[in-house]
Amino acid sequence: MLIFIEILSVAFNLFYLYFAIKRKPITWIFGIIASLLSVYLFYKIDYKGSAMLNIIYAIQGIFGFMQWQFFQKNEGVAFKLSRKEHLFLIAFVAFLFFFLSIFIGNYFPNPVKKIDLLLALGCVLTTFIEIKKDIACWFYWIILNLAYTILYSYQQLYLYAGMMLVLGIFSIWALFEWKKESQTKAEISTEYN
Repeated sequence: MLIFIEILSVAFNLFYLYFAIKRKPITWIFGIIASLLSVYLFYKIDYKGSAMLNIIYAIQGIFGFMQWQFFQKNEGVAFKLSRKEHLFLIAFVAFLFFFLSIFIGNYFPNPVKKIDLLLALGCVLTTFIEIKKDIACWFYWIILNLAYTILYSYQQLYLYAGMMLVLGIFSIWALFEWKKESQTKAEISTEYN
């Protein structure tokens, strides 16, 4: 049963990434379904960090769909956050990780599960940046997907590890696509000014 859930989750995650690259609001629907399937899978294998992450993903997916469908429909991609803002967000995630490690560390006694928690917090941050249509999100996704590839391989979740590797590669493609769109819009805007 778990292998079937894993396969379905992988498929929905791949659809999510494809439509994210194309900046289609439906991407968030696929992401919500994949997240809910992942919650069940990670709960069953006692990966609390990943299970919590996917609950948050599902909630962020609803917010992302609403933003992309209704509020940012015609908004293009760009580097929107400053370096200072990125540093602040990274520092906040690090602080939150250390805070959680101290106060609820008994739920994450295994170092692998602490790594899972840190990556989960990084993914929440990255999804927030993606919802804003900030191109920098793909730099984060590349690093996080490759880190999860290693983590899931270590835990013998080979389909998920393979999916994360594919998502890492797709994230590189997404980075180039979003940068290309941003440059094209900048060139068009320069021509008309």
